[in-house]
Amino acid sequence: MPKHLRIIVCLLIVLLYACSSRESEPKLPGVRIVSLSPSITATLIDMGLSDHLVGCSAFCEKIGTSLPVVGDLYSIDYERLLRLQPTHVFLQQQTGGIDSHIEELARDNAFLQRSWELNTIADIMNLSSDLTLLLDVDQTKISFALEKSVISDEPTLLMTNGTDQNVGLCFGNNTYLDDIWSAMGGVNALKRDGWQMLSLEDIARLAPSRILIVSDVQSTSIGPVKSLGIPVIQFVHKDVLVPSTRIVQVAQSLQERLAK
Repeated sequence: MPKHLRIIVCLLIVLLYACSSRESEPKLPGVRIVSLSPSITATLIDMGLSDHLVGCSAFCEKIGTSLPVVGDLYSIDYERLLRLQPTHVFLQQQTGGIDSHIEELARDNAFLQRSWELNTIADIMNLSSDLTLLLDVDQTKISFALEKSVISDEPTLLMTNGTDQNVGLCFGNNTYLDDIWSAMGGVNALKRDGWQMLSLEDIARLAPSRILIVSDVQSTSIGPVKSLGIPVIQFVHKDVLVPSTRIVQVAQSLQERLAK
């Protein structure tokens, strides 16, 4: 099966959690969750589990939570973490692995620790499925189709918004934005895996037909890429940089933006 068709199938069965439409909240007595990933925090909120979140990372503040901050993957306040008495601690896997002290505390039964890779649409689906089973909550399934006729198949560079001095981070193959772009029939100009830092010279050598710049805040600047003379499309969505179940709304909004 071609890659873009596989991705369409994945997108059609992504799970979302509509807590506002439920008649009753899931009953999870005693469950206290610390999430050290904004992606996991956003997914838990979508699942209607806000009341069970007792701590988060500093980066989770961008998705509207005012929970106590216990650090992030790179710097954790263990004293504060333990004072919150979590039953579950959730993390996003990084190339450097999981903090050894977190793993030691989990082995000593201080809490249950779980971690997930969150690079692709398939990873997001796996997260939602695992959380559903782990926390024994109901799920609401929605589906949508992406119209492949909305965009052309001209090679497009997908990247975050840079600064006046620096080029943004680029989305390569096997990233969630690449998955969405492929599902809509688009072609990613960057054929490397993962997220890549490219120089202006690198971008010029790629010679994309256009550049899609994504950001979670409105900005009039497109950084130094404007000097390349390549057409730029700007797309702003508050959740575009958070690979969570909210990526469904991100994909739909991107499709609407490109249809204009």
